[in-house]
Amino acid sequence: MIYKFRKNSFVKGGLDAQEIGEALEAIRIRFGRLETERVLSQASNPRSILHAAFEWDDEVAANQHRLDEARTLVRSVEIIITQGEEPEPAFVHVRESDGGGYYQSTRIAVKNKSEWDAVYADAVAALNIADRNLSRLLQIAGRLKNGKIGKIKKARVSVAKATEELTV
Repeated sequence: MIYKFRKNSFVKGGLDAQEIGEALEAIRIRFGRLETERVLSQASNPRSILHAAFEWDDEVAANQHRLDEARTLVRSVEIIITQGEEPEPAFVHVRESDGGGYYQSTRIAVKNKSEWDAVYADAVAALNIADRNLSRLLQIAGRLKNGKIGKIKKARVSVAKATEELTV
């Protein structure tokens, strides 16, 4: 089996995908399934190949966790513009060219061309990710002769149409 990291994935520590894949498979075999708690437990051993993939400074890790909670909090807030209408996100993430980003009021972002273009580009990128995920699912389903192949193909067509609509 050959392991590699998925395109655009972030793995800390400059680790080798083959070694990581083999270590994760060993955990899965040992425990019958792969659970994140088991991965973390195994990685806590400084001699584990997985160790370098994690932040072990509790202060830094706690701050990273709080930043993740802040992102979740911001994404959770919706607004209702007109009574009786569906709520919409109060804030949208605006990705910057350097890979960073920030959140902006949705009402402001739609009026600012550069912010709106960044939000729009993220939506197109999400559709591309959905297409890749459906493609992988189709590969797996095909090998297993799964009965959901038709539904997966139909979903891919829908995603392709949506992507085309947004990029034309």
